[in-house]
Amino acid sequence: MSDDSQHFAVRSRDVALDTALRIVRGARRRLSVLSPNLDPTLYAQPAMVEAFKAFAIAGRGGQALFLVQNPGLLARDQHALIPLVQRLSSALQVRVVEEAVDLDYPSAYLAGDGGDALFHPVAGRSEGEATLGDPARARQLQMHFDTLWERARPCVELRALGL
Repeated sequence: MSDDSQHFAVRSRDVALDTALRIVRGARRRLSVLSPNLDPTLYAQPAMVEAFKAFAIAGRGGQALFLVQNPGLLARDQHALIPLVQRLSSALQVRVVEEAVDLDYPSAYLAGDGGDALFHPVAGRSEGEATLGDPARARQLQMHFDTLWERARPCVELRALGL
C-alpha cells in the first residue's frame, strides 16, 4: 500500500454508494464489477448510472465489465443500468457466470484501474471494505475477475433487439 492510499470499513449503503461513485469516476480504462444481481441499491441509483455513462462516453476506450448470475431477473426487474448497457454495448459488457465454483463465490466487488476497490464479503450487503489508491489490492481483484470472466458466457439475454 502506498503512503497516500486509504483503507476503510464500509458500514452503510450511503458510504458504499459514495465510494463506488468515486471509483467509477476515477477510472480511466477499466472497471470490473462482480455482483450477482447488480445490486440495485448500489448500481441502479441515478448517480451511478450517470457515472457509468460518463465513463463509457469519455472517449478513452474504457470498458466496464459486469459479471452477473441471473440476467433474466435484471431484465424482468427493469434494472436501471440495463438500457445503458444496451445502448453502449462496446463500452459496457455483461457476462454470466455459470460454473459451480463461480456461482458459490459469496462476495461482490467493484475494482477500477486507478487502484481503487470496493469489496463486499457478502453480495447484496452494504458492509464491506474499501481501498483507494492501492494498486496491489485492485490488481488482486482484477486477476480474480479475469479468471471468472474467461469462464463466463456472453449475456445474450440483455441484448437490445434491433427491429
